[in-house]
Amino acid sequence: MMTKTKLYALAATLMCTTFCSLSASASAPQQKSQAPGYYRLMLGKFELTALSDGTSPLPIDQLLTNLTSDQTAADCTGTF
Repeated sequence: MMTKTKLYALAATLMCTTFCSLSASASAPQQKSQAPGYYRLMLGKFELTALSDGTSPLPIDQLLTNLTSDQTAADCTGTF
């Protein structure tokens, strides 16, 4: 015989699986355009979106190991 607790647990499980499976079938429309903070590109039929949440202060002269500090400074001065 089922107790009320088991019946409630079964009902909650059925409701959760039903609603969770319905929400997973939705898909977002492809944008195919750029916006600030997003970088989108197509890979076959799929649209890839890279998110940018800002920058991180990195010591660029230690990050670029194949350049001297002078070369790095000269490249950054000419670029920025």
